Amino acid sequence: MSLSDAGGEYVNYLKWECYQNGMYGTKSKKDSVISVVEIFKSFDLQDKMTDCVLTWKNSSKHFLTKEKGNPLSWIGQATMCFLGGYNEKDTRDAWFELNDEEREFANMCAQNVLDDYLQANKLQQSMWSSKDEW
Repeated sequence: MSLSDAGGEYVNYLKWECYQNGMYGTKSKKDSVISVVEIFKSFDLQDKMTDCVLTWKNSSKHFLTKEKGNPLSWIGQATMCFLGGYNEKDTRDAWFELNDEEREFANMCAQNVLDDYLQANKLQQSMWSSKDEW
């Protein structure tokens, strides 16, 4: 099955684990940006991202099979919510605290997780940028 044929898999937002756990909430935790920066820098970031994607099945199905959107960003934001309940705004703010090398590492981890997810679900990968492009 290709994504262009499937058009992605719609899952109602009430079933999204990321929504249920406050990813789109507006209340920040104390020192959340600092904590998120540290998670982004962790050597086992890819394992953490994988745990999130495998655990949050409904959200992953919805956000990682869509033809439009930014799955790498979603993987990073969802992982921060999964690990510590950090909302997407705090994760975006933390992203701008990272240097280029740290961002490249996080993007590489997310791309690997996305590639594994798409391969495991027999979905077409060519629509997303390859690791060599960034």
